[in-house]
Amino acid sequence: MKQLFFFILCLSFISCNKRGIENYCDSSSYSELIEAIENEKPSSNIHSQYFTLIEREIVANFHEEIIYYARFMNDPYATLDATNFDYKIHLIKKNNQIAYIQLFKSIPVEENNVWTRKLELVYDNKNTSLFNEMIYNYNHMFDYDLNVQELFQTDVKYGKGCGFAVTLPQKRKQMNALVALNKKEELINWLVFPNVETQIYGLEGLKVLQRKNVKISEKIQKIMDYVEGKKGKVFTCSVFEKSMKKISEIDFDSNAKWTFDKKYLEDVIDR
Repeated sequence: MKQLFFFILCLSFISCNKRGIENYCDSSSYSELIEAIENEKPSSNIHSQYFTLIEREIVANFHEEIIYYARFMNDPYATLDATNFDYKIHLIKKNNQIAYIQLFKSIPVEENNVWTRKLELVYDNKNTSLFNEMIYNYNHMFDYDLNVQELFQTDVKYGKGCGFAVTLPQKRKQMNALVALNKKEELINWLVFPNVETQIYGLEGLKVLQRKNVKISEKIQKIMDYVEGKKGKVFTCSVFEKSMKKISEIDFDSNAKWTFDKKYLEDVIDR
């Protein structure tokens, strides 16, 4: 535990040495990691904040999680969010065991007179046994060779309309087109892809095809049932730009329209 606290105390210094990072990231206990962050109090004029952006099931009790962490000096009203942070953590856990972890440092950079942030990977590590177990379980369940870089995606939004103009998300436009053209295999590819939002679009599209009397194999039906029962939340696109919804609360009744010109639909798929 002292080793974990030592790393937290080093977070604001670029000179934090590799040994300190390893002391922090090599912990196999998720609860110890969170406890160290929660209890970190570097000084009276510095306060720290953290929040979990996503935490959802990958397969068989393995969950992906993204954590943001920041320290604020002499500003008790500063607020941590996904654009104002010092460190970002990607991790995969099984119950209380950490199977995989990456630590990114947020670095301000100026591009074309505009300040933005880029992420620099400063450490990554994995529990080989647990990590390989996850890879095996995913392949066994989805018949798909999981690449860990396909996880931790936050750019895909699930929904039927974005903003007050109720604009269709691009992924839904593509799903509608795949459904209209009876592209079952493409939707199955989405269903088995590790990004949960993509899986949900694939699931909804296949459910619509079933209502159109397209046959689905028992194997694919089993995967559909599994995805529909996943624990966690998805990024949603609604009137409010930033929102999330539990997978268990999603209504899969589709509003897909299938009256478009075929060439238009094929163009949408390719975008």
